[in-house]
Amino acid sequence: MRYVTAGFEFIATFGLPLAGGLLLDRHLGTLPGYTIFGGCIGFAVGLKRLIGKGREIIRQRRQGQAGSDDDAPPQAGPPGSDEAPPGSDD
Repeated sequence: MRYVTAGFEFIATFGLPLAGGLLLDRHLGTLPGYTIFGGCIGFAVGLKRLIGKGREIIRQRRQGQAGSDDDAPPQAGPPGSDEAPPGSDD
């Protein structure tokens, strides 16, 4: 899920300055100057944020906090055993 969020964030970060440049170009009649400028700025900022997210994910995995295992329910013991799952207070 983390990767999907990072992808949508990149698209939004890239798309908003691009759209802003396009609107500014249409208003001023300077097509495609501000569209290209907005696209370049959006791409640079989006790429910087995407790299930052990737580094954050790598850092969390190295620390053993990947996140996907933290949300999983506790596992029961082997089949046929009467042991309660770890972390249960029964």
